[in-house]
Amino acid sequence: MLVGGLLDSAKDSLHAYYYYNIGSIYCAPRVCGYRGGVSNGSQSAIVTVIARPAVAPPPTPPGRGYEVGQPLILAPPPAPLPPGTTDVSDFVTPVGVFTQRVIINSADGMSQLIFDEGVLGLTKERKPLSEISIIPIEVSLVPCGDSNVIGQVYDFRPDGAIFDPPIIVTFTYDESLIPEGVAEENLVLAMCDTARGQWVPVEVSVVDVETNTVSGIVSHFTPFAILTYTRPPAFTVSSLLITPTEVNIGETVEIIILVANVGGQSGSYELTLMVNGVVEASKEVTLAAGGSELVSFSTSKSTTGTYLLGVAGLTGSFTVEGKPAAPPSLPPPTVTIPITPPPSNLPIIGGIIAAVLLAMAGLIYSFLIHRRYKYAAITYPAEVERPVAPPPPKSKRKTKKSG
Repeated sequence: MLVGGLLDSAKDSLHAYYYYNIGSIYCAPRVCGYRGGVSNGSQSAIVTVIARPAVAPPPTPPGRGYEVGQPLILAPPPAPLPPGTTDVSDFVTPVGVFTQRVIINSADGMSQLIFDEGVLGLTKERKPLSEISIIPIEVSLVPCGDSNVIGQVYDFRPDGAIFDPPIIVTFTYDESLIPEGVAEENLVLAMCDTARGQWVPVEVSVVDVETNTVSGIVSHFTPFAILTYTRPPAFTVSSLLITPTEVNIGETVEIIILVANVGGQSGSYELTLMVNGVVEASKEVTLAAGGSELVSFSTSKSTTGTYLLGVAGLTGSFTVEGKPAAPPSLPPPTVTIPITPPPSNLPIIGGIIAAVLLAMAGLIYSFLIHRRYKYAAITYPAEVERPVAPPPPKSKRKTKKSG
């Protein structure tokens, strides 16, 4: 197991050595006769050690001045790191710059520190960081009090350490600890300002309701915690729209503004429309946290000219020309004619049809009776044998006899 020291390198030109636990003997590489893998938990390497007899030399300061060929120097194992402490000396240059991304988690997994490559980390004495600790502490022991604290308070050490650029701190929260009526989105990561004795929200704080985490960026070490901090209402006014910007006398100009509540609580905000420096109208809008609304004003002028508008620091203008506005045309009157359904003529029509049928029936009946009587009054005489006239006499032709 790697317990201390730095390898020789062209970068720092330091002589140092690593000690590896081989059985019960601690020895330097190339002295005890060992070949194999070694690791410090985050880095590993293959080393070759050549066995040589060890002769106790005069005491040599551990970790410095060793050269190959010197006798074996026995050294006691290093003292274990305190709970919650991580050795980062292998990842920090002599001037305090992290050579790679380093992620450190608390023992309970509820807090995390992320140091990106290139971050400068120094103690308050402006020395490079070698160890970083995440220590859970009782909220009652924090000088900032326990007001609105959710979950555990963690003390990041060494106290007063500074970072440039800032590092990322992430806390995991338990939903069951959030008071009723407090939205998860209103949780913030806060640091204890020991000088003033109060919690101060970090400059940037992001809540992830899917993973139940709150993350923020910090530039120095002090106790940190999650708070149910509710920001007061804060309003922004933007997107001033004037339409139209050119009108005739008497025509209406509409002014529209977007108002948003970027705070953490519901609140009201009063908007005042100024025209040429004179208050024209006022409106009050009430918005929930995170809400927004379009607010409109309207005005018209009876004289020509350019008019300057102002609403909550936003400015604009519109121009009135000399042509008076035409009176609005009235739509033609609408005449409603009631439609009454015609009365039913079925009885009359039925009567007419019946009368026609009766008349036709009467005519047909009369025709038939008349015809019957007409033919009944004609008497035909009995057949009389008529005398047959004698046939006409045959004519006699004289025949002239030829001689």
